Amino acid sequence: MSTGGEAVDRDTMAATKASYDRCCITPRFFEDFYSTFLARCPQARAMFARTDFERQHKLLRHAFGLLLNFPKQPPREPTILARSPSGTVGGTSAWIPRSMRHSSTP
Repeated sequence: MSTGGEAVDRDTMAATKASYDRCCITPRFFEDFYSTFLARCPQARAMFARTDFERQHKLLRHAFGLLLNFPKQPPREPTILARSPSGTVGGTSAWIPRSMRHSSTP
């Protein structure tokens, strides 16, 4: 397992992606994520008071995809996490779990 910026090994990434795939099989995964988050962090409720949660779930799914792709990126800027002026992210699309590939991402 990787710590402190070391390269993440393939087995760790495969296990992480498989775990995320299993989470995404649950239709309410993102709803449950925010429900649990807001229940455990009541001070965050005000920050999400006017949130379009359908859009927010898509953004979170996209963010997870970017994070899961990040270790495969070359160690130079811009990284996949850097937004370009055109609004695309790192010039590539995010990894999307098999269970959600039919859905659109933001």
